[in-house]
Amino acid sequence: MAERKRIFIVGTRVLSYPRNRTLARACEVLGDIMIIELTPSFVAQWKFFWSTLSSARKEDRLLIVYPAERLICTVLLARCFFHGEIIGDTFISAYDSLVSDRVLASSWSIKALYYTIIDQLVCFCSDVLLFDTKEHEEYFRKRYLIHRSTKTLIIPITMDTEEFDAVSSVYPVEIQQRSGRFMVLFFGNYIPLQGVQYILHAIALLPDRGRFRFLMVGNGQTRGMAFRLRDELGLSDVEFIERLPHKAVIALTKKVDLTLGIFGDTEKAARVIPNKLLEAMACGTPVVTGKNSAMERYFEDGKEVYYCAMGDAQSLADAILRAYGERENRDAMRAAAREVINREFSVPVLKERLLGIVGENK
Repeated sequence: MAERKRIFIVGTRVLSYPRNRTLARACEVLGDIMIIELTPSFVAQWKFFWSTLSSARKEDRLLIVYPAERLICTVLLARCFFHGEIIGDTFISAYDSLVSDRVLASSWSIKALYYTIIDQLVCFCSDVLLFDTKEHEEYFRKRYLIHRSTKTLIIPITMDTEEFDAVSSVYPVEIQQRSGRFMVLFFGNYIPLQGVQYILHAIALLPDRGRFRFLMVGNGQTRGMAFRLRDELGLSDVEFIERLPHKAVIALTKKVDLTLGIFGDTEKAARVIPNKLLEAMACGTPVVTGKNSAMERYFEDGKEVYYCAMGDAQSLADAILRAYGERENRDAMRAAAREVINREFSVPVLKERLLGIVGENK
């Protein structure tokens, strides 16, 4: 009997990051899985190459998961000495995320040049490139050189529905229970594309705000700005909660009446389907989010999701009021959203897509 192929799945957060975890699970269709958690240090990556990759067979594959740019030494070593197929998950562009969206460096800085080179090297060194949306692939093709022989595949963020179904609907101990209000939840890392300033301005525009309860869970770059804006707008009733464990966020999402997606007016916000949107749908909770072409490809306004305009507080406030007014429609929206999750964003579908890109026979 022929020896099964192996696929080495390498990253700094293989099992702790949801996209990486579901990718790893689905890769069983490509061969025997070997998961390697590395640190970004050159020494750790060299040891991995010397002890494992240097003896790999031509039939083996190497999948470098998000954030691939932190393992650029492994990428370069693999390109030079690994004889199997290299799959790079370009889920996030380092330049797009850190320079264009978060503005942590000037576009003319040495850091920006470094991030550009890192993105280009991942594209150059990979035999297969994975993107989460068609819009993201188009961004890479416009900005970077991708060889004609390089295979590409759209791999949307995937939901492990069994993981979500196993979590009970409960309040985390950090949050006091209150009844009688329509609960609205934002959770995230407070990055610019999430547009928390538009959320707070929208809350200020809502009439009869006492019927709502707003929870803002998480921490990150724009949280300090959000605190100041809350005070300026007199929104003392908006509750800020520190980061919670992922399972606690899932449990809370199942408990609330509405979740909030992304609303930023950055270029990146126009290209993504946020993880939080799909997680809320997997939990059976209605979502209000800013609209872009990537989301519209899968989700219909009023059926699986409530859309508003990106970067528009009044449009967001109107969408929240619409969701409140149609709260009796929650069961129908839950069923419709879950159907799309199962059809487009589930692990079995991901396995089929992976088989397609590598040309395997089912």
